[in-house]
Amino acid sequence: MNKFTSRLISSDIGKNLVKYLIPQFGSILPIDKILETDKSLVVRHPAPTHKKHMLVFPKKRVKDIKSLDKDEIEYLYDMLKSAEKVIEKYKSKSQFCQMDVNNNQGLLKLHIYADD
Repeated sequence: MNKFTSRLISSDIGKNLVKYLIPQFGSILPIDKILETDKSLVVRHPAPTHKKHMLVFPKKRVKDIKSLDKDEIEYLYDMLKSAEKVIEKYKSKSQFCQMDVNNNQGLLKLHIYADD
């Protein structure tokens, strides 16, 4: 990811744009993609807090876990399966995941962290 994209995503304006851009245009954005399915997108975090810090987004805008309908549950399941594939790929000894369900971006996402 280039410096401009990283700064944009980390800015207040970028945080608001992310909730609209990732679900609809994640496939064509200049971001460091790790894995993509028809329902989810895994990218490297633009401002990582760990040695390996990745984000899993649904390709459909889901504001929070309380608002999931039957169709959106498939997106959540795909996010978890994508995270599982990435974790298996990196085979880290110290990985953990965190689902961000109520955040300032208004977008459900899953963080994957690893320090080795």
